[in-house]
Amino acid sequence: MVRKLRTATIKKHLQLQADAKLRFTQRDRAFLADLAKVRLVSQEDAQHYHFQGNLDSCKLRLKKLVSIGLLKERTIIQPDQGVVKAYEFSSECIARKYGGRVSSIGSRRSDVHELLVSKSYFALDRPETFKLGSQMTAQEQALYMGTEGIVPDAYFTQENSQVVFVEADAGHYTKQQVLQKQRKWLGIQQFWAQPHKANCVIPKSKDVICVRF
Repeated sequence: MVRKLRTATIKKHLQLQADAKLRFTQRDRAFLADLAKVRLVSQEDAQHYHFQGNLDSCKLRLKKLVSIGLLKERTIIQPDQGVVKAYEFSSECIARKYGGRVSSIGSRRSDVHELLVSKSYFALDRPETFKLGSQMTAQEQALYMGTEGIVPDAYFTQENSQVVFVEADAGHYTKQQVLQKQRKWLGIQQFWAQPHKANCVIPKSKDVICVRF
């Protein structure tokens, strides 16, 4: 669950002086709430969704949040898209204070994969019920897929109570791997994300859409 923290509490956890100048705006708080949900947010999405399209304002504010130790900046090379600046919480401790986690980059996930999951959230108009697959409970897994299902990268529930699975292909999936997941999720609405350069084209259907970023 995303948490709202008082400025004094944030200063304490960042080990800032009590009289240090730090004031969080509504834009900051909206950005941090989304970051807690998706773990990684690109500068482009922060500019569009949190800083009203003002690039200079966005850059300055994110730089400030990095300088005080709240955020960490990543440079991601996205296939056919060039360099992408993205941001995550500076540490697991800070992330957990906001009800989030740091990204899984470097352990099981690539930076491009995590970026695609994040961009899917924004492309879907930031669903309130959006959760990463790692947050899926055993009860939800049994309900949606049975006991031997493949957990998606993320999922959310629409207003009509229908669940949607979100899956990111960083461009490395084979067609066989894609079809295997689609068969496991038969009857469930699916949103797939890929870079423009990918090994295979995601088969589409009435239940499956794919967006390339």
